[in-house]
Amino acid sequence: QVQEAIAGLPEEMREVVVLRDYEGLSHDEIAEIVGASAAAVRKRYSRALSRLGQLLQRRLPRAHAHHCHFGYAPAASVACTRI
Repeated sequence: QVQEAIAGLPEEMREVVVLRDYEGLSHDEIAEIVGASAAAVRKRYSRALSRLGQLLQRRLPRAHAHHCHFGYAPAASVACTRI
């Protein structure tokens, strides 16, 4: 589901997430690759993580509802937390 959510990001966001989280590059290294400032890369990365969180929040309750009992809801970490 995470990979599907990443694939659904706009290209600029997806590129930064892949380079940062999968390739382990720094913001400065990514900035050099994509031709943007490090500040712009940090902003793209932050927005991408926010968008991923929103996408996954919509998907996780349906995907993991069977794991949770009444009064609990899945958190971003997929664990059930009391609401």
